[in-house]
Amino acid sequence: MNQSSQDEKKQSKKIFWWIILVISVIAFAVSVGILAYRTRVFGLLPPKSAPFQAENGALSQIATPDDPKDDENLPEQPEFLTKAIAENPDTIGWIQLPGAGESGRYADINYPVMQSSPDEAEDFYLTHDFKKQRSHDAAIYIQRFNHADFTDPNTVIYGHDLADRTMFTGLRQFTTKSFFDKNDVFYIAVPGHVLTYKIYSAFVYDNRHLMVSFNFNDPTEYQNFIDITLNPSFSRKYYVRKGVSVTTDDRIVTLSTCTPNSNRKERFLVVGVLINDQRTKQ
Repeated sequence: MNQSSQDEKKQSKKIFWWIILVISVIAFAVSVGILAYRTRVFGLLPPKSAPFQAENGALSQIATPDDPKDDENLPEQPEFLTKAIAENPDTIGWIQLPGAGESGRYADINYPVMQSSPDEAEDFYLTHDFKKQRSHDAAIYIQRFNHADFTDPNTVIYGHDLADRTMFTGLRQFTTKSFFDKNDVFYIAVPGHVLTYKIYSAFVYDNRHLMVSFNFNDPTEYQNFIDITLNPSFSRKYYVRKGVSVTTDDRIVTLSTCTPNSNRKERFLVVGVLINDQRTKQ
């Protein structure tokens, strides 16, 4: 065998082993990625840190039952809400749900609430984050069907159920009776107010668009929806808190996310009724 043939053979072997090495590195990287994904899904790793920092107890500390009559004595608007609005004017509020992150398996539900501007798509924040960057995690948001000040009979807030257990993934825990029984409020801060909601219902529903399917300004249709939330016996999984009164004179908020099994025809809803409106200084 001449020298040229030997060199070609060595070169072919070198190329072959380089190909094997590249394939092995790719396979290893994919395996690590799959392992990380699955361990987060099954709760073997802590959730990814929430992208926003706000003191967990801040809204609960402001939302006192006594509304001062003297405007000078009103509590200050939370600084993190003021900063978020300054950074992105699409910010309409901030939601905190105490208890969601206590187990360490889920991130705190502690996020700004967004609403797209008229020059953006209705569901812009379904696919974009707080910084308006395209993102799988996206953001917590309401559609323009609702008013930004949460004065509608029913305001629907949307958030993803994610493998890293951020955003609204913590709502999964309301499928467990012990968690539902223990955690009964969430807070929403909007400019000039901190709103306290009593969680009274959690259930699996179909994927209908609530704001299109029900005219919540019609007392009869609103009552129909309230009746559903108070007795969702059709649901394969539900809990209702006893002793909570809800009428068409009340305002409610519905937290909506996907079900853990990613059934596109289902949504998991957690519903709270407004029990206190604490004014704040802006």
